[in-house]
Amino acid sequence: MGVWMIYFHFLIGFLILSFLAWQLVWPMRKYKTAAGALLIFLTLGTLKFPLVRVFGGNNFYAPDLPGWVLHLGGFLYGWIIFRFIILIPAAVFIGVWQGYGKFKKRPGISGKTIRITKLILVGIAALVSLTALWGGIKSPEVRPVRLAFRDLPVQADGLRIAVLSDIHAGPTVRAERVRKFVELANAAKADVILLVGDYLDGTVGKVGRDLEPLRDLRAPLGVFAVPGNHEYYYDYPRWRQFFAEQGIRMLENRRVELGNTGVRVAGITDPAGRKFKEPAPNLKRALAGAGEHFTILMSHRPKYARQAAKLGARLQLSGHTHGGSIIGLAPLVRNFNAGFVSGRYTVDDMTLLVCNGTGIWNGMPLRLGAPSEILLLELRRDQ
Repeated sequence: MGVWMIYFHFLIGFLILSFLAWQLVWPMRKYKTAAGALLIFLTLGTLKFPLVRVFGGNNFYAPDLPGWVLHLGGFLYGWIIFRFIILIPAAVFIGVWQGYGKFKKRPGISGKTIRITKLILVGIAALVSLTALWGGIKSPEVRPVRLAFRDLPVQADGLRIAVLSDIHAGPTVRAERVRKFVELANAAKADVILLVGDYLDGTVGKVGRDLEPLRDLRAPLGVFAVPGNHEYYYDYPRWRQFFAEQGIRMLENRRVELGNTGVRVAGITDPAGRKFKEPAPNLKRALAGAGEHFTILMSHRPKYARQAAKLGARLQLSGHTHGGSIIGLAPLVRNFNAGFVSGRYTVDDMTLLVCNGTGIWNGMPLRLGAPSEILLLELRRDQ
């Protein structure tokens, strides 16, 4: 994360902290111990990102902090944000009601009622944040998706594909959790397993052992993957070698035939690779001949869907967005991803599926309304 982003988070956090301190801490000033403790929690939550940068080292995406600290920080941050969102309309309502009461020469809401109301709202925000933290920690659900295509090759009718994305192995996603992902994927008994990027937050030396369970992925037609943006942040050439050692074939601007199914799987790199002198995404190369063959494109980012559709891809599989993570964030995430955020879309004559992600990023380990998932696709020939 750039320095300007740290300043931005600090500024926004300070503004939110000021509002919450005025609404919650100042009314409690007579109770110095409780007010001081609340101010500390508010500060830790609102300034989470700058504090992670200070105490976790320069590597923002993989800070040198224990997982429980990052989970606690995520909970506090969520608690602060939800409190902020809840308290703003409450403060406006109370202010308007009090003014209306004075105008009508009627008694307004008592100070005790206001304090109790705010306390209840604080408790609701804590419960929502705790629910979101559990949503980020719990195992993904295997979500079946049936897709029908008129031009699907006869021999591919019934083809089963397991899709995993955004594992983010690192401080909050360790080997035990990755092993659970592998067990779920294998239990789905897919014909092929496709991984669509962002598997890690750290170097091979630090988190390689957390991703070693991936070598146990089993599918008759193979396991294929494409890099996401996070792979490039941590010496991608070394990670490329690591994935090969796990039996995972990386598709970087190229395609492969899926046995005798008549289906091709193509994959592209991520634009983040340009900063590290790695090949940029090349859809034309990856999708060469797509108009003559039923081709599935793996692209970490969904934003290439319209271009892929024009080049003849029939199905695109992507991740990157985490499904928006939290209710209400989808419009913002959609704005940065060409209008795509979660689920199924029809782009011209192509189907796009955006996976919510199988793991969770340590910087925002919360999910509310966008559950983690492993997609289990069943392709059918539409008669």
